[in-house]
Amino acid sequence: MRNLFRAFLFKLRRDLTFRITLFIGIGMAFFMTGTFALIDVLSWLGSENEFAFNYCNGQNLLVNTLSPASNFGLVIPILLTVFTVSEFNSGTIRNKIIAGNSKSKIYFSIFLSGLVFTFVVIIAYVGLCVGLASILGKFNPNGTIFAMDNLSATLSFGTTISPEFVWKIVLVGITVYITVTAMTVFFSTVFRNMGPCIPIIIVLLMFFSIEAMVASLLSMGEQQDTTGTMILLVSRILNPLFALSSYDVIESTHKFTITNTNLIIHLCNNLAYSVVFTLGGWLIFRKRDVK
Repeated sequence: MRNLFRAFLFKLRRDLTFRITLFIGIGMAFFMTGTFALIDVLSWLGSENEFAFNYCNGQNLLVNTLSPASNFGLVIPILLTVFTVSEFNSGTIRNKIIAGNSKSKIYFSIFLSGLVFTFVVIIAYVGLCVGLASILGKFNPNGTIFAMDNLSATLSFGTTISPEFVWKIVLVGITVYITVTAMTVFFSTVFRNMGPCIPIIIVLLMFFSIEAMVASLLSMGEQQDTTGTMILLVSRILNPLFALSSYDVIESTHKFTITNTNLIIHLCNNLAYSVVFTLGGWLIFRKRDVK
């Protein structure tokens, strides 16, 4: 398996799909940062005295670029699918089996390769976004961000965060992209064709993202203490993207927060999805022939 992984790293340095993904990510990073900076400029032009708000800052870009269901995050699983399926179409997987490698080693090497592909790209993208925005608007772990909150289910302007929130959202992002990678590798190795894989992955990611928003909306008003609370709980337990799409707000301090309980629920949620997709894909891959 070590040799398979080394072969992947060697191929990755020369793979066209990976290079295209990086270039797209770099371009999107400049585009996203520029868009946020433009919002600030337009806000400044519309204000007589000062900026209405500082949208282009490091902490805001960190939170708003992590989701795999929007912006460049949605591109990553699509191109990972292209990369994985091409391994079958080019006969690389078949050659590895002929060379005497077991299907188990091959599948888990595909999964590990997918993790490397995903995290190299997402770290480059998010890192560049945060770096550029920090240069323009600084990075303040106690500063403001603009995102959806559970209590009002509306876009919050001027809500602050904390260093605890920063490391928790980064941890959440890591577990989410592990799940996304496991899901992408699962469908790519099951269908071995980009036709059905890409639509399924896009639909699932969009469904999870929209469901989190809908759950927040349904928790508003009179239903917030009863039905809404149950809906939010079910969404936290079953939706792997929930923690990236919606946060709680401490009313007394007006700070976004991810409680320890919700963090544990989220980590267990994504661990379960990752294990199910990985083991399910492995079992199916072992039983199917590779042409």
